[in-house]
Amino acid sequence: MSVVLPTFLYLGFYVAQSTRAQNGYLPPPVITAQPGSMVPFNTPVTILCRGPPDAEAYEIYKVEEPEPRDRRKLLVAGKTDTLSIQEMTPDRTGLYRCSYRSGGHWSLLSDPLHVVMTGSYDKPSLSSMSGPVVASGDNVKLQCFSRIKFDAFILTKEDAPQFTQRQSSTAQDNGQQTTFHLNRVTSTQAGTYRCYGAFSIYSYVWSHPSDPLQLEVRGYLPPPVITAQPGSMVPFYTPVTILCRGPPDAEAYEIYKVKDPEPRDARKLLVAGKTSTLSIQEMKPDRTGLYRCSYRRGGHWSQLSDPLRVVMTGSYDKPSLSSMSGTVVASGDNVKLQCFSSIKFEAFILTKEDAPRFTQRQSSTAQDNGQQTTFHMDHVTATQAGTYRCYGAFSSYPYVWSHPSDPLQLEVRGRAGWSVSLVNQVRLSLAGLVLLALVVVLVEAYYSHKRSFHGLR
Repeated sequence: MSVVLPTFLYLGFYVAQSTRAQNGYLPPPVITAQPGSMVPFNTPVTILCRGPPDAEAYEIYKVEEPEPRDRRKLLVAGKTDTLSIQEMTPDRTGLYRCSYRSGGHWSLLSDPLHVVMTGSYDKPSLSSMSGPVVASGDNVKLQCFSRIKFDAFILTKEDAPQFTQRQSSTAQDNGQQTTFHLNRVTSTQAGTYRCYGAFSIYSYVWSHPSDPLQLEVRGYLPPPVITAQPGSMVPFYTPVTILCRGPPDAEAYEIYKVKDPEPRDARKLLVAGKTSTLSIQEMKPDRTGLYRCSYRRGGHWSQLSDPLRVVMTGSYDKPSLSSMSGTVVASGDNVKLQCFSSIKFEAFILTKEDAPRFTQRQSSTAQDNGQQTTFHMDHVTATQAGTYRCYGAFSSYPYVWSHPSDPLQLEVRGRAGWSVSLVNQVRLSLAGLVLLALVVVLVEAYYSHKRSFHGLR
């Protein structure tokens, strides 16, 4: 037993260290404000930077904007992970970020934290032009007004600290106002709203909040799921079926082709009735684009589905795809994939075979009597290994693509030079060794007990 347990502990430590080494970077900390990031005038607030338990040091910055990194002022440096502000004043408002050090390396910067001071001016008024009680799927307009000549108004929701809409104001009735649009509301948008006024020169210094406005949403119907069979990337002149999947008791369906998810009047009705499918016998350029759908149940229409982008491929000769970093890279490396064509494509699109939602589109630049672009993949991991292809397209026909490039197989290996698949095999082997060690312990205990029993006899 004295031999087995140290071996078991060593194996566990080795696996943990191997996993950490493959990541290639330290994840960012989480920055928060206590009791909150909207702080009344002259009240205290604490900025907290949360890193891992083994963090050696912290840095907290005040910055004018998230980037560039050199426009930041160091406020805290050392073992403490907090910044205490005794009285909130206009010069303490702004954007805060932080990082931590572990193993001699500094982590990525945290997401930005916006610290705002409220209560500097008289409150504006907030009203709903659609009334306080609306039906699910309705478009709601919330209007914020003040006699003070604010440059902008901010809308907030009580139970959603990340929900903040800021809009410029316009002159109206000897004052300033703006209208916030909540399109196709759902039950998640029900709640308590307030608005604030602000000036552009002091963007983080806000007025007192308006009186609360309680919005009630009734009759919520979740959106359907829209898909394309056999897929949404359709070769030229081949068939495709658009399918809208709602609940079993749906009474009717509508399928639209739209230029953009909003506004609602920019859509063309293609299917209306009990059928939930749209069959396209031959894919052509005029059939490409953005599709959405909804269903009716209990006399009410549901939310619109997420948009489905239907693309036609095979319209132009294929471009070429190459890796400037090679096809075998180490975990944590930065990889550059370059797409090139002698055709003057205005954009290139990168896709991944086993990830239908992975699509990167970038503008092209002139190079060597053709056009090219470089797709950047930073700090690659095992999940980014796979088969990639690129396509060419023109801005006037964004959903009409070329033939795909020849496939490029990207392999991501661990930093010790082992491929990810081999690392997984080693991990399985280590698990087997641990099980074997436990079996040895049990067998040794069994025979020890048996020897003791015979000795007593």
